[in-house]
Amino acid sequence: MSSHTQNSPTQTTVDGGQSNFETALRIATVIVEANQRLFKLQSEAANAAFAENSKHLMSSLSTMDSGALLGEWARLYEANTRRVLDVTRSCLEIMPRTQAEIANLMGSPFASANKETQQYLDQLGGPSQQAFAHIDRVVESQAYMLSTVDIFTMFGWMFMALILVIWLAKPPFAAKTAGGAH
Repeated sequence: MSSHTQNSPTQTTVDGGQSNFETALRIATVIVEANQRLFKLQSEAANAAFAENSKHLMSSLSTMDSGALLGEWARLYEANTRRVLDVTRSCLEIMPRTQAEIANLMGSPFASANKETQQYLDQLGGPSQQAFAHIDRVVESQAYMLSTVDIFTMFGWMFMALILVIWLAKPPFAAKTAGGAH
């Protein structure tokens, strides 16, 4: 007799399923933590912008000079744009960390995509506003392309349904008989 026990195929499948479940649970935890960091970052930025904007706008409303009011609004717009860029930059710092954590859990296929993205950013001159703007344009154009494909797919299904309706429809006229017109 052997001193070790042999695993049955059922036991191996259960262990593999448990391992997959634990990996999926860890991935979900990583994603939840990243979402919490992103939400906290966005909430803090929005609250700070709202507080500063309302303070400046309340003081500006007492000014009767429209030029000064317009200048204040332009300054607030620029400040808010800088905040948006800072939040975007911070989000783009959180995402690679999250991707790296998921890559450690999932293995090499995910990690290679992260490396390709980093190489693409390096080709664009590193993480900069111009690079992020370029990536935004690329993602937006791809989104338009995908939505166009979805629209044409929907039109295709509509035409198929209309062909079926026309094929099954009863003709609007009855066959005329030759005997009744004397």
